[in-house]
Amino acid sequence: MMPGLSSSFKKHRLYSDFLQVKARLGKHQFVCWVAGGAVRDLYLGREVCDFDLVTDAATENLKLIFPEAIPVGESFGVLKIPLANGEIFDLATFRQESDYIDGRRPSAVSASTPLEDAKRRDFTVNALYWDEQNQVLIDYVGGVQDLTRQRLICVGDALVRFTEDHLRIIRLLRFSAQLKFSIEEKTLAAAVLLLPKIKSVSGERLWVEFKKLASAHNWNFVLSSTLFQLFIKEIFACELPLLELKKHNISTVKAEDFLDLFFILAKLPKPTDEVRKILKDRLKLAKAELISFDLMLFALLQLRDMPVTDVTLLVEKKPELKAILHYLSRLGIFESSLVSEIEQLLKSYPHSLVSGDEISTHLHGPMISQTLDEIRGLQLAGKLSSKEEAMQLIKNKKR
Repeated sequence: MMPGLSSSFKKHRLYSDFLQVKARLGKHQFVCWVAGGAVRDLYLGREVCDFDLVTDAATENLKLIFPEAIPVGESFGVLKIPLANGEIFDLATFRQESDYIDGRRPSAVSASTPLEDAKRRDFTVNALYWDEQNQVLIDYVGGVQDLTRQRLICVGDALVRFTEDHLRIIRLLRFSAQLKFSIEEKTLAAAVLLLPKIKSVSGERLWVEFKKLASAHNWNFVLSSTLFQLFIKEIFACELPLLELKKHNISTVKAEDFLDLFFILAKLPKPTDEVRKILKDRLKLAKAELISFDLMLFALLQLRDMPVTDVTLLVEKKPELKAILHYLSRLGIFESSLVSEIEQLLKSYPHSLVSGDEISTHLHGPMISQTLDEIRGLQLAGKLSSKEEAMQLIKNKKR
């Protein structure tokens, strides 16, 4: 009996949805337990976004009980159960896995017992189950003890776990940062030894973990982690500039949209075009993410010597640059007065004196955008104040 965990679960927005799934399985005498990270976070009192469910029903039975199920992971004994309100649960059969052949997936899975299901999981704190029917926390591998000790340790042999799925090495670092847990000695040694194996992990999967790591906002720990330092060296072939990063104390400044991560990457002691190529080709960043990285580089390398009116014009064109300037000013890289001055200029001159359409009746091609920028810049600098003055400037260019 775990009163705190049970109470937290009952208050969760998905609890009534869980009861629906549990009831349908119960009609056929099958169990329905919550598994993995959700149990861990309920125990710790952390926010839980979704629930992974496990059952002793075979996949064939699940498809009969839930004909609406989406067979996304059917070959691995996992089905997605959509509910009428739009929520989706992952529902899996207790299973054991055969040898992994590609450092990511088992070659085959088969139905098994809860104990065998627990033994295939990555870390002990993620191998817990909650039996709502009997109000019992089920722990086959010492996960509760490790939660109490605040440590991460692999289930079974760490070398085996990391060889099975190489991404687990980075997940170890991420969980440690998120939970503020230490890493057990043998688990850490195995992760360091096998870190070069992440070469086989897809860039998309690595970048997802990178962002989850950044979301922990625990950079003091992460930057001091040998595992993170080796990870950066493995991906970018350079050392972390620890003194430079710690000087700015980035752990104390909350960042949105992974600006702290882009700041770290922009500070790597490597040609910026090479860093960008790795982000684009190896880690497969989305176009918007690459733009954020480019703007961070621009702010750090070029913006300091620009007139405030030119910076304001850029912020107006690329609003995300304003968030970067806010972030860098909180790090002490820019004066906070710069951001205030930009905001004041945009407040004082909210609209351009002329539009591109008005300019196009007099000028053509690249001259349109160039003149529009020139007029807006002069307006922000207080050197143009009326539409008439702006139109005269345009007519003069036409001559």
